[in-house]
Amino acid sequence: MRQMIIEIMCPRESYIPENLRDDSIKEWHRKNLPRWCYASDVDLAELRENGQGELEPAAWFEFITSPNGEIQDADKNYIIKSYKLSLLKYLNKITRLPTYIIWHHISNNYAEFLIKDISTNVSWVMNEEEFKNFLMHLRLPVVPHRFP
Repeated sequence: MRQMIIEIMCPRESYIPENLRDDSIKEWHRKNLPRWCYASDVDLAELRENGQGELEPAAWFEFITSPNGEIQDADKNYIIKSYKLSLLKYLNKITRLPTYIIWHHISNNYAEFLIKDISTNVSWVMNEEEFKNFLMHLRLPVVPHRFP
């Protein structure tokens, strides 16, 4: 399991393809716990070195595929589940890190992204180069965050 996590996190390294992900714990959770026990994941924690050789989260992301390529209205057509939105808002509140929902359409010819900032509720569209630039310019907070 540790090797899987490391492979996913390292740039230009191999990753676990979607069809090989082990979702057995999610299925087990749904079958064996009452309805009021929610479980959710966050799609991505963008990490940066903190100057002491340690990785720390710089931002949280939830990715939603827009299969028809309609990015402009993707936030209206592909709505995030309420429990997942609650988790993202909580992470944003306790960590004070930028938190985004990203609707994306990626094809052989182009990639387009609709980014929504959880804290401001502001959305904007980016092409592939703009999105790469956006990710590369994420930085750790100047004031170290303290997790409860």
